[in-house]
Amino acid sequence: ALDDAEIPNVLGLLGSRRDVEGAAQLARGVASLHQGDLATSRAALELAAHRGHVVWQVNALGSLALLEAWSGRLGAAEELGARALSFAGELGVDRQPLAAEAYLALAIVARHRDELGRAAGLLDQAAGRAVPAGHPVLATLVLGERALVALQSGRPADGLAALRRASRTATSDAAGADGRRRGAEARLRLAIGDTGGAERVLGEGPDDRIDVASARMRLAIERGDAAACRTLAAHWPSEPEPRASLERDLWVAVLD
Repeated sequence: ALDDAEIPNVLGLLGSRRDVEGAAQLARGVASLHQGDLATSRAALELAAHRGHVVWQVNALGSLALLEAWSGRLGAAEELGARALSFAGELGVDRQPLAAEAYLALAIVARHRDELGRAAGLLDQAAGRAVPAGHPVLATLVLGERALVALQSGRPADGLAALRRASRTATSDAAGADGRRRGAEARLRLAIGDTGGAERVLGEGPDDRIDVASARMRLAIERGDAAACRTLAAHWPSEPEPRASLERDLWVAVLD
């Protein structure tokens, strides 16, 4: 085993074994997050948030905030996102790409609370860090969230335009990202009355992602297909929690 003194200190970020371990856990956590493996992601990011160089810790806090936002834990997402940005500000790295995920997480929280102007401003902050630095995955996620803000603002055509821009910059076929993209596009197409287009988009991949299942339920309700609604509710995704349980209970209540 190498002593800490023998470990190459790349840019001052890998000066010890804990720094290397923190970087490795961060990489694993972020990759798992975008693949939709939230349990693995959470375990890795929680380790990265408490060890290694402070830069890795800030990045891990922002990624954890995004995980919590996607899981429906809005309070936790808001707290983690605020901590990440405060920590980044103290270190003087709040203008760096590592702050982008925290801004994105806070934008998702704002959208869910119907604070759409605030959400748009936070997305501008996220894009301002992700796009100039050449982070296409983050830039694509920001455009996807812009599409949902447009949908919630009653501008589905603008949302579809944002997704078209996202498709031109996308570089990842990660399962989680694909499910979010298909779910968002289907909802946008339903909003403009394009049920056939929504069905086509949803059929481009598996139905085991929460965003896809939610869009399929909306499509079945739009078509008045009670049997399909019951089947969807019976086979509802079990993750992420608590979002999965809350959405299933909501749909069951609507159907009853």
